[in-house]
Amino acid sequence: LSEKVFAYDINTGNLMWEHSGKSIPNISLVIGGNRVFFLQDDVNENEKKKARDLTLASIKSGVYIPENEQKLPEKDRDIRRVVCLDSKTGKEIWNRPQDLTGSGGTKLGLAYQNDKLLFFGHYSNHDEGPFNKGELSWRRITVMQAGSGSLLWSKPLNYRRRPTIVDDTIYIEPRRCDLATGKIQ
Repeated sequence: LSEKVFAYDINTGNLMWEHSGKSIPNISLVIGGNRVFFLQDDVNENEKKKARDLTLASIKSGVYIPENEQKLPEKDRDIRRVVCLDSKTGKEIWNRPQDLTGSGGTKLGLAYQNDKLLFFGHYSNHDEGPFNKGELSWRRITVMQAGSGSLLWSKPLNYRRRPTIVDDTIYIEPRRCDLATGKIQ
């Protein structure tokens, strides 16, 4: 975990900017579209309620496909702050609390592709047995629109390893899905 995100000018070695935060998981840092994205573990109780209300509204609208994680007590939900900074200035563009329950927990990582920000777990081969039995259905991918931070879709996809993104496709062994919609291809 880190407490700062910063940028140096590679030509001069001078510090360009720094952003202080609380409990920034190193695995969450990603750069795309002249922006820097990362998570912070500093969400207060009011923000947790706001994120939960947004999840419930997203379920009603069909953007968020629920799974068993909806039955978890509030204390066990994974709600984090998603932060977006301008990569040249470090100025905050947006930040929002987001319910990322089921999207990776301690193995939660981010990726950027085509102005979309993806949240998923960095898992490995040791889960082959449960995967083959369909017991990893709780493994969720969540996708936000990177420019605004709005939720595009979130659904459980029963994947085994870290997904790979190529163009507009997310490869989730042994399937693939559409980056914009999450629909299995």
